[in-house]
Amino acid sequence: MSGKSLFAILLFVAGSAVPALAQADNGPPDFEEMRQRAEQHVKDLLDVKDEEWKVLQPKLQKIQQLQRDATPRAMGMMMFGPDGPGGGRVFIGPGGAPPPGGGEVIGGGPPPGGFGPGGPDQPHSVVQEKLNDLRETLQNKDSTPDDVKAKTQALREARAQAKADLAKAQEDLVAVVTPRQEAVLLSLGYLE
Repeated sequence: MSGKSLFAILLFVAGSAVPALAQADNGPPDFEEMRQRAEQHVKDLLDVKDEEWKVLQPKLQKIQQLQRDATPRAMGMMMFGPDGPGGGRVFIGPGGAPPPGGGEVIGGGPPPGGFGPGGPDQPHSVVQEKLNDLRETLQNKDSTPDDVKAKTQALREARAQAKADLAKAQEDLVAVVTPRQEAVLLSLGYLE
């Protein structure tokens, strides 16, 4: 996905989030409502009727999941405490693994459920399972280097398969849309 497409998607999501976040005094934002608004926006941009949307929506959701699976991203952003890397406290973002040098881990654990297609109650993809396996191995101080290598390789293979599946899913999507819709989907980052 190009930087411009990613920026456009992030800008759209941020813009969509403002109304939902405005209700913060009444509780947490309604992520399901945000997801529905985002889907409606895509449907409007594609200028499709409900029957066409029933065909396109699952294809778009599959592409979104495969994009998440195929593209490594900074899920474990770390900030080091007063003793720096290898000692002291380490703050790890959602899903991050402890640093190799040790230290007290604050945060971490599995990433929070998403509000995209699938949602937190859906089964994990193969990539998510392999990523969780690797995280568990990294958190286990008794893991051997061979354990780490095996889990790393398994994750790489799962991501490679997700990339191949993504390319196929994008081809399948292009086969059922008009040239204008293809251009819209390209600009939104669904297509390469």
